[in-house]
Order: sequence, then structure tokens, then C-alpha cells
Amino acid sequence: MVPEGPLKRAALGISLGLLLSFWGVSLPLRIFLTGLGFLAGPTTGVFALGGMLYGAWFRQSRNRPFPSGRISGKIVRQSIRTYGVVLRVKLDSGVRGEILSRIRIPECTVGSRFEARMRPTSGHLNPFGPPLRMVLLARGLSFRAYLQKDQILCFPSTEDFLEILRDRLDFFSGSLSPPARGLFRALILGEKTDLPGDLGDRIRELGIYHFLAVSGFHLGLLYGFLFWGARFLWPRIFPRSELPAQVPAAWVGLAGAFLYALLSGLSPSTQRALLMLSLYTLARSLLRRVSGPDLLAGAVLLALLWKPYWILHPSFRLSVMAVIGVLLGHRWSRKMKIENRPVRFLMEGFLISLGAWIFTLPLILWSFGRASWAGPLNTLIFSPLWCLVIIPGEMLAALGSFLSPEKAAHLAEMLAKILKYALRVPLPCPPLLPPFPVGMLVLALSFLLAGGLLYRDRKIMAGVLTAGAVGFFLLGWMARERLFWIAALDLGKANAVAVHLPGNRNLLFDAGARFGSVDLGKYLLVPALEKMGLHHLDLVVLSHPDLDHAGGLPAVKRSLPVKKILSGSFRKASWERVSPGFSPLSLHSFTRERMGEAEVWLFPGRPRPPERLENREGLVGYLEFRGLSLFFPGDIDRTRLRRMERILATIPAEILILPHHGARNGFLPPAWRVLKPRVALALARGRHHPHPRVRRWLKREKIPLYITGRQGAIFVFLKGEKFLVCPMRSLTKGLPKTLLWPYIPYVISGGCHSYELHTLRDL
Repeated sequence: MVPEGPLKRAALGISLGLLLSFWGVSLPLRIFLTGLGFLAGPTTGVFALGGMLYGAWFRQSRNRPFPSGRISGKIVRQSIRTYGVVLRVKLDSGVRGEILSRIRIPECTVGSRFEARMRPTSGHLNPFGPPLRMVLLARGLSFRAYLQKDQILCFPSTEDFLEILRDRLDFFSGSLSPPARGLFRALILGEKTDLPGDLGDRIRELGIYHFLAVSGFHLGLLYGFLFWGARFLWPRIFPRSELPAQVPAAWVGLAGAFLYALLSGLSPSTQRALLMLSLYTLARSLLRRVSGPDLLAGAVLLALLWKPYWILHPSFRLSVMAVIGVLLGHRWSRKMKIENRPVRFLMEGFLISLGAWIFTLPLILWSFGRASWAGPLNTLIFSPLWCLVIIPGEMLAALGSFLSPEKAAHLAEMLAKILKYALRVPLPCPPLLPPFPVGMLVLALSFLLAGGLLYRDRKIMAGVLTAGAVGFFLLGWMARERLFWIAALDLGKANAVAVHLPGNRNLLFDAGARFGSVDLGKYLLVPALEKMGLHHLDLVVLSHPDLDHAGGLPAVKRSLPVKKILSGSFRKASWERVSPGFSPLSLHSFTRERMGEAEVWLFPGRPRPPERLENREGLVGYLEFRGLSLFFPGDIDRTRLRRMERILATIPAEILILPHHGARNGFLPPAWRVLKPRVALALARGRHHPHPRVRRWLKREKIPLYITGRQGAIFVFLKGEKFLVCPMRSLTKGLPKTLLWPYIPYVISGGCHSYELHTLRDL
């Protein structure tokens, strides 16, 4: 199915042009891809060229440096997160950004003016994750900053009517139980972070998480209720009116959808749906018929002309692809010849759900690392509950909170209980995990979808695209079975180093951090592992029980099969902090683990040390593969390094993971020299990690230093007699190179640094 009509071609062209501009594609490649747009039609080519110019102008207008020192402006939005509060602000200079605070400040409400001292943040950058600059650009922002020691001063101001309504609803939700509060805030205020973890995880497993995101499904449902209600009442209230009932009914529906969209926070998917409903209402008012594809194309075109950065926003992309899938699913259902009306109705619903699932699958895998195989079926099963009970009930609860808060609270609690009981039904929820790096899987699925769409009109092109999809599947399988890589992940001041070995063997040194409700294992480590295609772990090595090294292990164990977990000998009470009742296999003496061609040497410290000495007595690991060695010391200090100096002299390592994130207490030049490292990696973030003294020594010894907090995840590849060190930040410049990771940078190593392996002469 080739896009036909000037409106659809224009939407396709401007989307292509904006993507090329925002990705920073090189000029020759831009010319080539724009030429492909002209081959699709002159309208597509012209809008692609215009989109590139518009995107370049927009990026230049937003390219403003972060203001230093104290800043001032106005708070335009406030969101509650698990890690604190996010304030969306507009500075006096016109620059927009967001401020992260660990605590909620009562005086800092929407509409208030503020003065504060900020510290800019670079964000986390892991495999297949967008850099912070792209995340901010997709939201129309220029910076993200942390409060420095909560130094902010807010001046109250008059809130507008909308914010008064949101505050009133937010206050009402505070009196509800956690499940009822989370469900109410998700469906009414557009805030999904308050949903209890077990409830949200179950909804994700079933593949129905999209029910919680306020989008076209919710707005369309409210629009339909109001439309048919107004259409029924209009001739009874105004029996002599010559105006067709569908016209006022359409405007009543649009007004209700518009108010709901305002209350829910106006996400990009909500605004896309609102644009489609507005165009539909205008067509009904003019007594004209308009097709679904034209409505979608018109909404996309208007949205991207209004806010071009939405082309990068995951919510907008998922929304558009879901609507395309729904329209195609509806087209498939019309071809069915089933006489039984209930059966035909169920099949139509399933095909529509299947179409949305198929067209959003590549984006879901890219964004989250997993999907649910049974998503279309579970969507069909739960649709009546959400359409007839949950969503109307929550809307009634929101309306009732202004009239009778007690009855509204009772209704909200009852809806949460109904949902909890429904989620206990043993429905199928097998996860769909990428069997190899997700970039090549996304390319393969995208080529396959494009080939299917073009099959009727352009069979040769469809065949070429299908062959390309098969090629990407084969490349991904070869990466899984034949390639070797090391990934030092960017988790702040927390350790996690993943190793993939030929034959699909996987190893993890430490498991990231968990600090209170902030579980980096769940939100950063597990998605990164799944996106790299590591859907099982043969061995997990934990240096010691600190939560910045082992805190993410429970999330890893819940999501991925783990064959063996090893650590040193520590007190049972120390492991209780990591997970109640958990205790890994304790090592008391040197142990060697063989994994294919690789060997892992493990050196435990003294058994059962007191809590204050657990860092010193952590499990030290070596990894050796085809002449490449990595030294993983955990948080050991100078005393432990002195005890191990003789061992270090006999087993040099090309790659040194700095002890204790590069802190001063693990700095011992004699021990580091006998290791003869080619490079040093610091899994760290902050001014004192690595310590300035450590940085100066490494610079004097001419040992390159790579820091995850500055360069994102660090990859290591073995290539003949050399090894490559590739910072993630170098892969985020220009066209998304991570689509072909690990072949880029393993084959095309631009942005990487090459180093020689040790030889007998060096030893």
C-alpha cells in the first residue's frame, strides 16, 4: 500500500525531512535520501526538503548554552516521579528546561516564579538509548538540571483555572489507596509513575500498558459518549432547530475531549488525537466525509509544522504507528465474510488490535527491550472492562470529586479492586525478547513491514525489502553466536559490566544499584541487557553486598534466567540488604571458571569480614579471552592491592576497571603499574570520581581514561591483535548508528580507539 494523495505524501515527506535534520545526517546522505523522497513523488520530495530546512532552523534557534550561576523564571508544569519531583520551567530568557529535585517543595507550584542555583546533568547513556540532547529536543526543552543542595526560592502567583482543577484532583487522589491513586492519576492526570510496581508490572506483562496512557483511545471513547448523548438530546431539547443534530453533538464531544486532554497534561499522543478529532469535527460540521488516513495525515502534518521536535518523541511515534495499524486492521476486517455477527465482531476487534501491535512492535522493542506476544489477545479481552467500566468510572470519580468526595473515593477504590481482580485471571503473557541486538531486529521487522505494505503495488521493491529483512536477521544471529564484546554500562556511581562471548554465553560483573525506590537494575540495567540480546546470564559475579554493586540483582533475577551467582564469603545479614533470604555461592579460595574460550579467575578476600571492611575483602575478578584481559577489582582499597601485588604482577591486564569508581582509597601506583594497563575505565559520575589525583597519575603514565558519566557506556571489541574501545557517545552522532550495533563500531570503527594487546616483550 503506497501512500496516495497529496496530504499523505506531504506528511510522509515532512516526517522524513525532519528526521534527517534532527539526526544530523551528513550532507551527501541527506541528498541521497531526499532523492528517494522525490522518487516517491514530487510532493514527498518537496516536503522532505522543506522539512530538512525547517528542522535545521529550529535546531539553530534552540541551540542555547545552559545559563551558569543563579537562574530565574516561571514554573509551567510539575510532575511527581519515583526519584523526586520534575519541574518544567521557562526562564526569563525564554529558554525552556526541567529541574529535578529529590523532594517536593510546597511553595513551588505551577505558575510560581523561582530563583535557583542549578547543576546541569548529562543523563545516562546506554546501548540503544537516546542521548539527553535528543530526549530534551523531543520535548521542546534546552536543558535538564539538578538543584544544588535544594537551593530554590519560589514566589507564589495566581494559578490559572486549569491548574486549580489539576491541583484539586491531585489533592483528591492523595486520600486514595496506592492502587486507586495510581489508576486515578494515570487515567485522569496523565501521571503513570504513582502506580504500584506490582500492578504496573502485571499490566506490562499482559501487553495492555497502552490502556494507561491517555491517548486517542481514551479521547475517542469520551468523544463518542458525548457525541451520541448530545445527538440523542438535541432534537428533544430543540425540536424546531434546523441544524442537524450531528453538528452540535460533534462540538460537544470535541469540547469534552479537549477538557480531558488539558487535565491529562497534553502529551504528544493526546494532542495528535485531539487534532484528528478537531479535523473530524470540522468535516462533520461542513457535512463532509473524510477518511481515516486523511485525518491522520492532516493531524501529523499540522502537528509537525506546529512542533517539529515531536518527530523524535516516542509517544508521538507510537501513537501515529498505532493509528496506522488500527486503520489497516479495520481494512483487513472488512474483507472477512463471516455471517455470525458476534464472531465477526470479535474477529474485527482482534484484527484491529493485531494491526496496532504489529506496527508498534519495532518501536516498543527499541524503547523498552521487550514486548508481549499475547498483547493483541489480551487487548481484546480487557477492552470491554476498560471501555465500559474503568475509564467511564474514573471520569465519574473525577467529576464526583467536586460534588461528593466520599462517594467519588468509594468509586475509585472499587474500580481499583475490580482491576486487581481482573489482573489475577491467568491469561497468557509470554515476553517477546530480542534474540540478538535489538537494532538489527528493528531493521528486520521494519523492512518486513514495508515489504508487506508494498506487496500489492510494487512487488519487486517488496521482494528487495523482504530480502533485506532476512539479511538483517542473519546478521543479528551471527552477532549473537560469533562476536565478543564487553559493555561497561552507564549507571552513575554503580558497577555493571556485561560480557558477551561467542556461542551466546553471557557474563555480568556486578548488577548495578538500588537506592530506596530508585532501582537502576530495573529501569536501566535490565532494559540495556535485553536490548543487547542478553536474554540469559550464565554467570553473575558480585564483588560484595553493597547496594551500588548488587542492588539491581533482584530485578535481574526477575527478568532474566541466571545459571550461577558467585561472590566472596560475607555475612548473611549483609546479603539481606540486597534481597531477603538471598545468598550467592560463596568462594573461600581462588576459583577458575571456564566459559568457552574465556576464563574467569576469581580471588576472594578474607571470609566474613565486618561491615566496614566488606569493600576491602570484595571478590576480585579477571577475564581473559584470546589474549585480552580485564581486571575487575570492585571497591578494594590500597591494603588489599598491596596483598595482591604479587598476583597482579603475574597476570597483567589490558583493561583496568578503576577500584571504587576511581576513588583515592583504591589508588596504589605500584600495584597499578605491575598490571600494565593499556586503558582505564571508570564507572563513575561526579567531580571526585575519579579523584583528581587518579586522573593526574593516569595522564602522567599516558594511560587513556574513559568515564561512563561523561562518555556513556563503554564498549570493548577484540579485533585481531588489537582491541577497540568505543564510547557510546560517539555512536549517537549523525544517523543512529546503534541500529547496526555491534557491527558498527566493530566493522566500521569510526569514533573508536585502537590499542595493542600485550605481547611477551611487554611482559
